[in-house]
Amino acid sequence: GPLESLINREMGYLLWKNGAVDQAQARLNRAASLSRSNGDRGGLANALHLQGAILAEAGRHSEAVELLRTALDIYDRDRDAHGRASVSYSLGRSAEATGDPEAFTALAARFLGPVITGVAPAAQRSAT
Repeated sequence: GPLESLINREMGYLLWKNGAVDQAQARLNRAASLSRSNGDRGGLANALHLQGAILAEAGRHSEAVELLRTALDIYDRDRDAHGRASVSYSLGRSAEATGDPEAFTALAARFLGPVITGVAPAAQRSAT
């Protein structure tokens, strides 16, 4: 259940911070699987975010970005401002590390749309 998912996620984090990366990923895979089964979107986003952070730390940024984007989508839908900010930072770091200007620009546009693209959201355009 949700408690088992939480325990696996927390154990994954502790294992990662203590250098047991493979064991951490196994725990986080279990946490993600349990969260999916339970419909726990926040738990799933948190597990994916941690998995992405581990991959990024290992220099596997392309793989990390996929997981981090999925986590960001969940945080967006759930209006989780803290999760969104935290995963966005991780995504930005991975985009910077890969030297992929399109990925970095897409991420920035998601948050700073009118500033980056020069296009105001539809609601602002219709109000003027």
